[in-house]
Amino acid sequence: MHEPNFESTLEAAAQGGRPSLSDVYAHYNPLLVRYLRAQAPGFGEDLAQETWLAVAEHLRGFEGTEREFRMLLLAEARHQHAEFRRSYGREPVRPVPPRSFYDLRAAPVGDVTVADAALAELLEGLRPLQTEILLLRVVGGLSAEEVGALLGRSANMIRVTQHRVLRQLARRLGSKQVPRLGQVPKLGQVPRLGQVPR
Repeated sequence: MHEPNFESTLEAAAQGGRPSLSDVYAHYNPLLVRYLRAQAPGFGEDLAQETWLAVAEHLRGFEGTEREFRMLLLAEARHQHAEFRRSYGREPVRPVPPRSFYDLRAAPVGDVTVADAALAELLEGLRPLQTEILLLRVVGGLSAEEVGALLGRSANMIRVTQHRVLRQLARRLGSKQVPRLGQVPKLGQVPRLGQVPR
């Protein structure tokens, strides 16, 4: 959703305009579900619906930009996830690893279940704060400053943590070609679409 269009769409949604409300939901729900699925595999859709119910209460009085709305949405999602963890205990739910599905050739496995399991396996071993920073930055699309404000941390701490986590994941996946912090490839070093780097 483009910034100029967002304010008018949100204003119409706050007044109960069904097309506008549907537009806001259709645009942000996939992002919300991806974030919550990674936090609570198997419960992402349920938590997303709880989040939307809570955000609907704030919608009427909301005045802000598209990024501020995204921060509000993800802040509420964090709150819903925290409530979920309190309700269902401290131990997070672990999905079945993808390797378990190899013997189930007769029964089709949904893409969502496999994606949830693969994401959980990728994030396994990370500390909760590392997982949250990575999800808010990569899935949520928030800047380091926005994530820092949401978590009560400095933007530099967010950047450094994200970099360390990405290097850790790259080592685990066997790739050593992660650029160092602050290292930006020069224009000539970046391959164009369709070119193979040498």
